[in-house]
Amino acid sequence: MITFNIILDFIVIGFLIATIAYAISLNKKLSSLYQSRGELQTFLENFTRSLSKAEASMDGLKIAGERTFSQLQDKLTQGGTLASDLSFLVERGEAATQKLEALVTQAKAMQTEAAAASNAAKKAKKGKNAPEEPSADEEPELVRNLRNVR
Repeated sequence: MITFNIILDFIVIGFLIATIAYAISLNKKLSSLYQSRGELQTFLENFTRSLSKAEASMDGLKIAGERTFSQLQDKLTQGGTLASDLSFLVERGEAATQKLEALVTQAKAMQTEAAAASNAAKKAKKGKNAPEEPSADEEPELVRNLRNVR
């Protein structure tokens, strides 16, 4: 029986040695955890500061975006007004251009008629061999105006 007690004592001693070794290992891990706890706390404080800065930056960006959107809306409104004004001016310009084209066409027709009348008068002079010119009352008004312009 003595041997059974001695074997049992050795088994208990082995378990105690294993427990002590495990306790020493666990103590080292707990020490490193306590040391890294300070580092972790510093990291969390820095992370919190960074989050606060990011939130502030996001608020600033949101305000800047709203301001830019408002300015863009104002510019779009101005652009719409300018576009309608330009459209109106273009329409008026086209109408004026059409009137001018009609007047130019009439003036060219009158000039052609005056030239024809002048040529007819010259032919009549040559036919009569008379050096006298037609009187101012006989000439068409356009021919008189053209002579006055020269």
